[in-house]
Amino acid sequence: DMESGGTTYLDTGVGGTSYNCTFDGSGSCQNAPENTDLYWSVRPIINNKPAGNWATPRRFRIDTSGGSSCNNPGPNNDQIGLYEQANYCGNYKMLGVGEYANPGAMGFANDSASSIKVGNNVKALLCKDDNYGGDCEWFTGDDPDLSNNSIGNNQVSSVKVESKWGNCNPGADQIALFVDGNYGGQCVVKGIGNYSNPGAIGLPNDSISSVKVGSNVQAILCRDDNYGGGCETFISNDSNLSDNSIGNDQVSSVKVESISGGCNPDASQVALYANTSYVGNCVILGVGNYPTPGSLGSVGNDNAESIRVGSNVKATLCEHDNYQGRCEPFTGDDINLGDNYIGGNVVSSVKVESRVQAPGTPVLQS
Repeated sequence: DMESGGTTYLDTGVGGTSYNCTFDGSGSCQNAPENTDLYWSVRPIINNKPAGNWATPRRFRIDTSGGSSCNNPGPNNDQIGLYEQANYCGNYKMLGVGEYANPGAMGFANDSASSIKVGNNVKALLCKDDNYGGDCEWFTGDDPDLSNNSIGNNQVSSVKVESKWGNCNPGADQIALFVDGNYGGQCVVKGIGNYSNPGAIGLPNDSISSVKVGSNVQAILCRDDNYGGGCETFISNDSNLSDNSIGNDQVSSVKVESISGGCNPDASQVALYANTSYVGNCVILGVGNYPTPGSLGSVGNDNAESIRVGSNVKATLCEHDNYQGRCEPFTGDDINLGDNYIGGNVVSSVKVESRVQAPGTPVLQS
């Protein structure tokens, strides 16, 4: 019924089958507001004047703003933006990672969302009813018009915003690496082991910006593949690598090593450690010969930096396979091989021998 309610902007008798009217602030169509639902219809002309009943009206939206020229802000990488009108216009609300079980929790009017923007690191579940009931739909990217989605226009009553990358909370024997600062963005959890290139790490090259470190491990982050370039060791979380020597977006290889003290030699054993201070990958060696790096377990070649020696043995560390090159004997613990003749990160073969005990003073029996 074109005669009841609303505002009539044009009611004129004209001939022909078309009529042009520009909503530009002048002429007969001036003052029509932006993004207004308008209804168009025709009725007969009698004596050159409109008369009679209107035909069934057709609905249009006249958008004098061009439809997508709103200046509303968008969400950051870890947020979504809900907008009251299509094309990200009208009232809006930014929501971070979390659950919003009803319009009050959302801070957004019920059944009023018409478009959505989604940050790069998150996804959004929009639901028709409170507490995530009714029909729901996931969004991983922007959508300027919800009316052509299953959720529909002006239907949203509850929302969940979740990380797109899953839950990267490392256990005690793990680390988590993140491409954004403050533990945001794409992420991966890695256990004890060596990850010599970005493919092994599971993240793009030169993209890591923050790290979480489990209580039983340390992370060694290196700039180049195969642990080359500058490296830095982390034993606790760091939300911003840019203020560290390794730097932001520089990591290409990673080692995750135990610091839980799992290698404790007894009196007839030695323990080799991949790092100073008896931490990192380690191996227990009993009395015997270990002629190649393959016999040195997880410590491997050119990787030993500290040693513990049991009271009944001595260890001889050598630079090359088969006990060649520089060699040095040890009868006690050494926290840092780097300041010894043998040096740090050079050991390729080891001998562990029983320590000869000096005979006691003879006692004459009468």
